[in-house]
Amino acid sequence: MTKWAAVCQYRVFFLGGAPGVAASAADKLLGRYPGLEIAGLESPPYRPMTPREERELIERIRGAKPDIVYVAFGQPKGELWIEKHYEEIGAPICVQVGASFDFVAGGDRSCAGLDAALWSGVALSARPRAPPLRSKRLVLAAQLAWHG
Repeated sequence: MTKWAAVCQYRVFFLGGAPGVAASAADKLLGRYPGLEIAGLESPPYRPMTPREERELIERIRGAKPDIVYVAFGQPKGELWIEKHYEEIGAPICVQVGASFDFVAGGDRSCAGLDAALWSGVALSARPRAPPLRSKRLVLAAQLAWHG
């Protein structure tokens, strides 16, 4: 999806991860896909945001005018956040990417060196003992990402 975004000159917003991780992942992806346009980077606190913080975050994302928002909040927090804010954000595509920023940035050693694995399903090999329902969801997500 990132390669596609770079080729089509879509603006990508990186949301989530520990401070600095989204920026590191974005830098590595810029190196791999030189045409990639970064609309913004945000690492909100891990604690629940106040209504004011959440509103300000939505305004910053909306103001960046991204075409794609990668949300790295973990499961199910990311899916729930996207469901709640999708229309407010105004981006045509919002994708929950879990720990992908960590994998790409190299901070998660379970997939060290697999920066090309971003949303391609390779990260699934690091989680062979996931609960069955979660495994099915991960496989489905990987298939959707892989096949477009």
